[in-house]
Amino acid sequence: QFGTDRRSDGRDAAIFDVAEEQPLNAFPGAMAIDAVMVLNPEGPDEWAKANMYKNGYKKERKFGIAKLSPTEAVCIIPPPPQGSDAVDREEIYKTLEFAGLPPTPGHAMLGLVMTEVAGPLVGA
Repeated sequence: QFGTDRRSDGRDAAIFDVAEEQPLNAFPGAMAIDAVMVLNPEGPDEWAKANMYKNGYKKERKFGIAKLSPTEAVCIIPPPPQGSDAVDREEIYKTLEFAGLPPTPGHAMLGLVMTEVAGPLVGA
């Protein structure tokens, strides 16, 4: 489900329906990254989800999948690890760094718009 939600301050905020969550170390490799969005949490529910994705122990760090079509999805990942945790970061962050992703805020989630390259989409 996609659309907007009217906030109490009158602004419209985008809605992503995260249909599935996976361990971050199981991030799909057979997909092309078409775009990267910085997603700032707003409200207690979004901050709680962002903190769960970001602060989970390494083995428990997760990403969410919001499917756009059978071959396209938005994968929502925690911000890149900072400090000493950055040395042992997940492969997706190395890929994004190699592609030239600029530094992002430590509190913001990243939304990766992705297209299937080969094989089934995660969770399809």
